[in-house]
Amino acid sequence: MEHDYITTQYYLRIQEKAKYEHISGFTQEEIVDELYIVLFEAIPKFEGRNGATEKTFAEGVMRKKIIDLRRYAGTKKRKTEVKFADIGLSEYGERTYPEEN
Repeated sequence: MEHDYITTQYYLRIQEKAKYEHISGFTQEEIVDELYIVLFEAIPKFEGRNGATEKTFAEGVMRKKIIDLRRYAGTKKRKTEVKFADIGLSEYGERTYPEEN
């Protein structure tokens, strides 16, 4: 039941967010999946404190998840760049040589 509720209440908003959020290394479908998962976990915990509505709560949860995905994508990219540099390859897989003085 709860699954159906979240799917019907937030379907359009999740699709819209995934369409306009371009995150390196994630397809639109993967972003949709991540947003559904986080809402399935968070909505049952909603208590409505301080007069907040469920939709306001859901927007905050989705916004935070997108920030987390961007951080993850940025960290993953930096780690890859460091690995290339450590083994003497450019990001395109070409061999790099130290400059001579």
